[in-house]
Amino acid sequence: MSFFSVILSVFFPVIQRHSFVILRLSRRITTKSICFLFLLSFLSQIIYADEKFDFTLLQTGDLHSHFLPVQEGPFQLGGYARLKTIMDRIRAQEKNVFYFDSGDFSEGSIFFQVDKARASLEMLDRLGADAVVLGNHDWYRGPYFLENLLKKSKIKFPVLSSNLFYEELTSSLNNYIKTYDAYVESGKTSDAPWKIIECDGVKIGVFGLSTSEFFYEYMFFPVEVKNPISIAKSIVAQLRPKVDVLVALTHMPDELDEILEKEVPEIDVILGGHSHHLFPKARLFEIEDMKALIEEIEVIDEMLKNPELPEEEKAPLREQLVGLKKQVQYPKTWLLKTGEYGMHLGRLDFSFDRNTRTLSLKDSKTIPVFSEIEESPDLKELVGGYKRALIDKHGPIFDDVVALTEIDLPKITQCESPLGNLISDIVYEKAKAVDPAIEFAVTVSDFLSQGFNKGPIHSVEVYDAMSLIYNHETNDNWHLYKISMNGEDLKKILKVLLKAKRVVNFSNAEIVYSADQNPIETVLIAGQLLDPKKTYAFVAEKGVVDALGILQRVYFDGEGDRINYVIDDLGLTYWKVLREGLIKKSPITKEKASVQGRVRSQTPDLAVYAHEISSILEKKTLTDANLDILVKIRNLGEQDSPTAQLKVHFYKGYAHLNSLESRDDLLQIIKGNYEVSQIIDVIGARSEKEIHVRIPISIIAMATGARIYNWNTIIVTIESEGFLENFSNNAARVFLKH
Repeated sequence: MSFFSVILSVFFPVIQRHSFVILRLSRRITTKSICFLFLLSFLSQIIYADEKFDFTLLQTGDLHSHFLPVQEGPFQLGGYARLKTIMDRIRAQEKNVFYFDSGDFSEGSIFFQVDKARASLEMLDRLGADAVVLGNHDWYRGPYFLENLLKKSKIKFPVLSSNLFYEELTSSLNNYIKTYDAYVESGKTSDAPWKIIECDGVKIGVFGLSTSEFFYEYMFFPVEVKNPISIAKSIVAQLRPKVDVLVALTHMPDELDEILEKEVPEIDVILGGHSHHLFPKARLFEIEDMKALIEEIEVIDEMLKNPELPEEEKAPLREQLVGLKKQVQYPKTWLLKTGEYGMHLGRLDFSFDRNTRTLSLKDSKTIPVFSEIEESPDLKELVGGYKRALIDKHGPIFDDVVALTEIDLPKITQCESPLGNLISDIVYEKAKAVDPAIEFAVTVSDFLSQGFNKGPIHSVEVYDAMSLIYNHETNDNWHLYKISMNGEDLKKILKVLLKAKRVVNFSNAEIVYSADQNPIETVLIAGQLLDPKKTYAFVAEKGVVDALGILQRVYFDGEGDRINYVIDDLGLTYWKVLREGLIKKSPITKEKASVQGRVRSQTPDLAVYAHEISSILEKKTLTDANLDILVKIRNLGEQDSPTAQLKVHFYKGYAHLNSLESRDDLLQIIKGNYEVSQIIDVIGARSEKEIHVRIPISIIAMATGARIYNWNTIIVTIESEGFLENFSNNAARVFLKH
């Protein structure tokens, strides 16, 4: 606001309030009087138009160098050239637009290979990024590779991660990613681990926080990743007084973002990544009962006035009081996450009131980046050049047909899945041929980036599914390893994984688990009960080897607790083994990729899979038709299931199940959409049943507004009390076209 506007804002309300009194005193309406009124009206428009500062935040996250669109069912979503088009349109419509990325912008697709990863970073510059936060995939090549990447990349935006801590050997990295500890030590403004954007007199502060999960931190050694919440509190104490709006770019688990909302209320907006979860709109964390909060503050104030209260009891009360007063001063925080691979663009439209110093959200959404959107010519040409370079290096990987799959093979991480079993079988068969001593295979679906859609599978899709971790110097990715350990230690590892709700895929092995403190009931290797004294040899990817090392340090570091194992590099590149196996098994049928109870529960465990949902449209007339939906329900458990409920939801929009945070998230997404319920009778242990649901098309059309003979998004859920807490796949999504 200009000096002139400030003066007017002080004196104008007084003049305006008494304008008609002044006119009455003049006793007659003159031309000057009318002009006086018009002048007041004009000045009020200037002043009150200047009170509000409207601005738009754009957000991406977990891009993983997916420069090209991603096929998701019948939809082709994403692509940097289309993202750029949407951003350019918004910038043309709105005056103040700022774009941020929530991390994992680099490793994760074949385009990470281009120009030693510089293309991954510089593409964000092309999209007009104002700042990005460092994600764990962005440091997987280690601190020295990252420093060299930042040194040689031509970018105009800062990479933020205030909770890093550098040892002496990595201190030069602070030239490119500022940390809070280095800032405190130097005291220099140039070392501040944040960015302040000033526009029309309004200051927007932005800082970054990276995940401190131990499994990822070890790959950044010797850099330490400190607790993000404590660092955020320290930063906010210094940054908040300097700015009008405070934004945190985070690359952390959702639960940490929620803690950040509650414990650091001074933050206005959290733009999060890491989980790949998709929020349809920003979530508001708000003090629900302000009156109760104020009453609590008054009670603590009175307690502190008590001279008889010991000082050691007053200290925590004072700290609590400070936190409560901050919540009163900053009662709202918005959180948004935008999914993965640039398939959606986050948009938040805010208005900042200069007089009241308050921020309000006008609208928020995550915009699907559909194929109908025109590609930005400059980025289309740039990506095309990168693509040609990869073809020159690898051959026709974008257009070749490695295999055909007759079913969708989605990535499923919480339970046994067709894709997980298929990959484990491929790995086991190849490793067994190389080393006959190998008895079974272990793979982890969490390490996959994506699954495969029904139809042709290309080499680039196989690579992108298992892109971890490309080494630019050796031109190679993760290998497969032979791991040897005794049965007792193997059972220890499985117990820890199941307690942590981590499920692995097996080939030539099975486990039966329970929900109690001793989760492993039975382990079978090649059909035989696990022998605690016997040494077993199995094959697994590099990530499992890394995980064993971490589990050793975290869980088995005590004397007598250590696990003993031997690893041998088989010299087999994981993604190439996967491609070779898919070629041999093509076409992939439901028999070759099936759920067989390799990981099963001692209790009932109902599951539904997308490829086992089908439909038939019975047309009589255009207005008289029925949609028959056939759903196969599996009981993966060792006991008969009680009665449950099957629900078929007709969703108006696009829903990406893997991007949803939780089952509750899913139910919130589909709330209010048309649904049909059907009772699921008792299903015997390790058996299946087909459920038939018939729905008149006219009802669906009226309820959803959907075009009857086009794509319908159908989400099927299984709902029951008390026995769906196992590692079951109790929700599936299909696209049906009629």
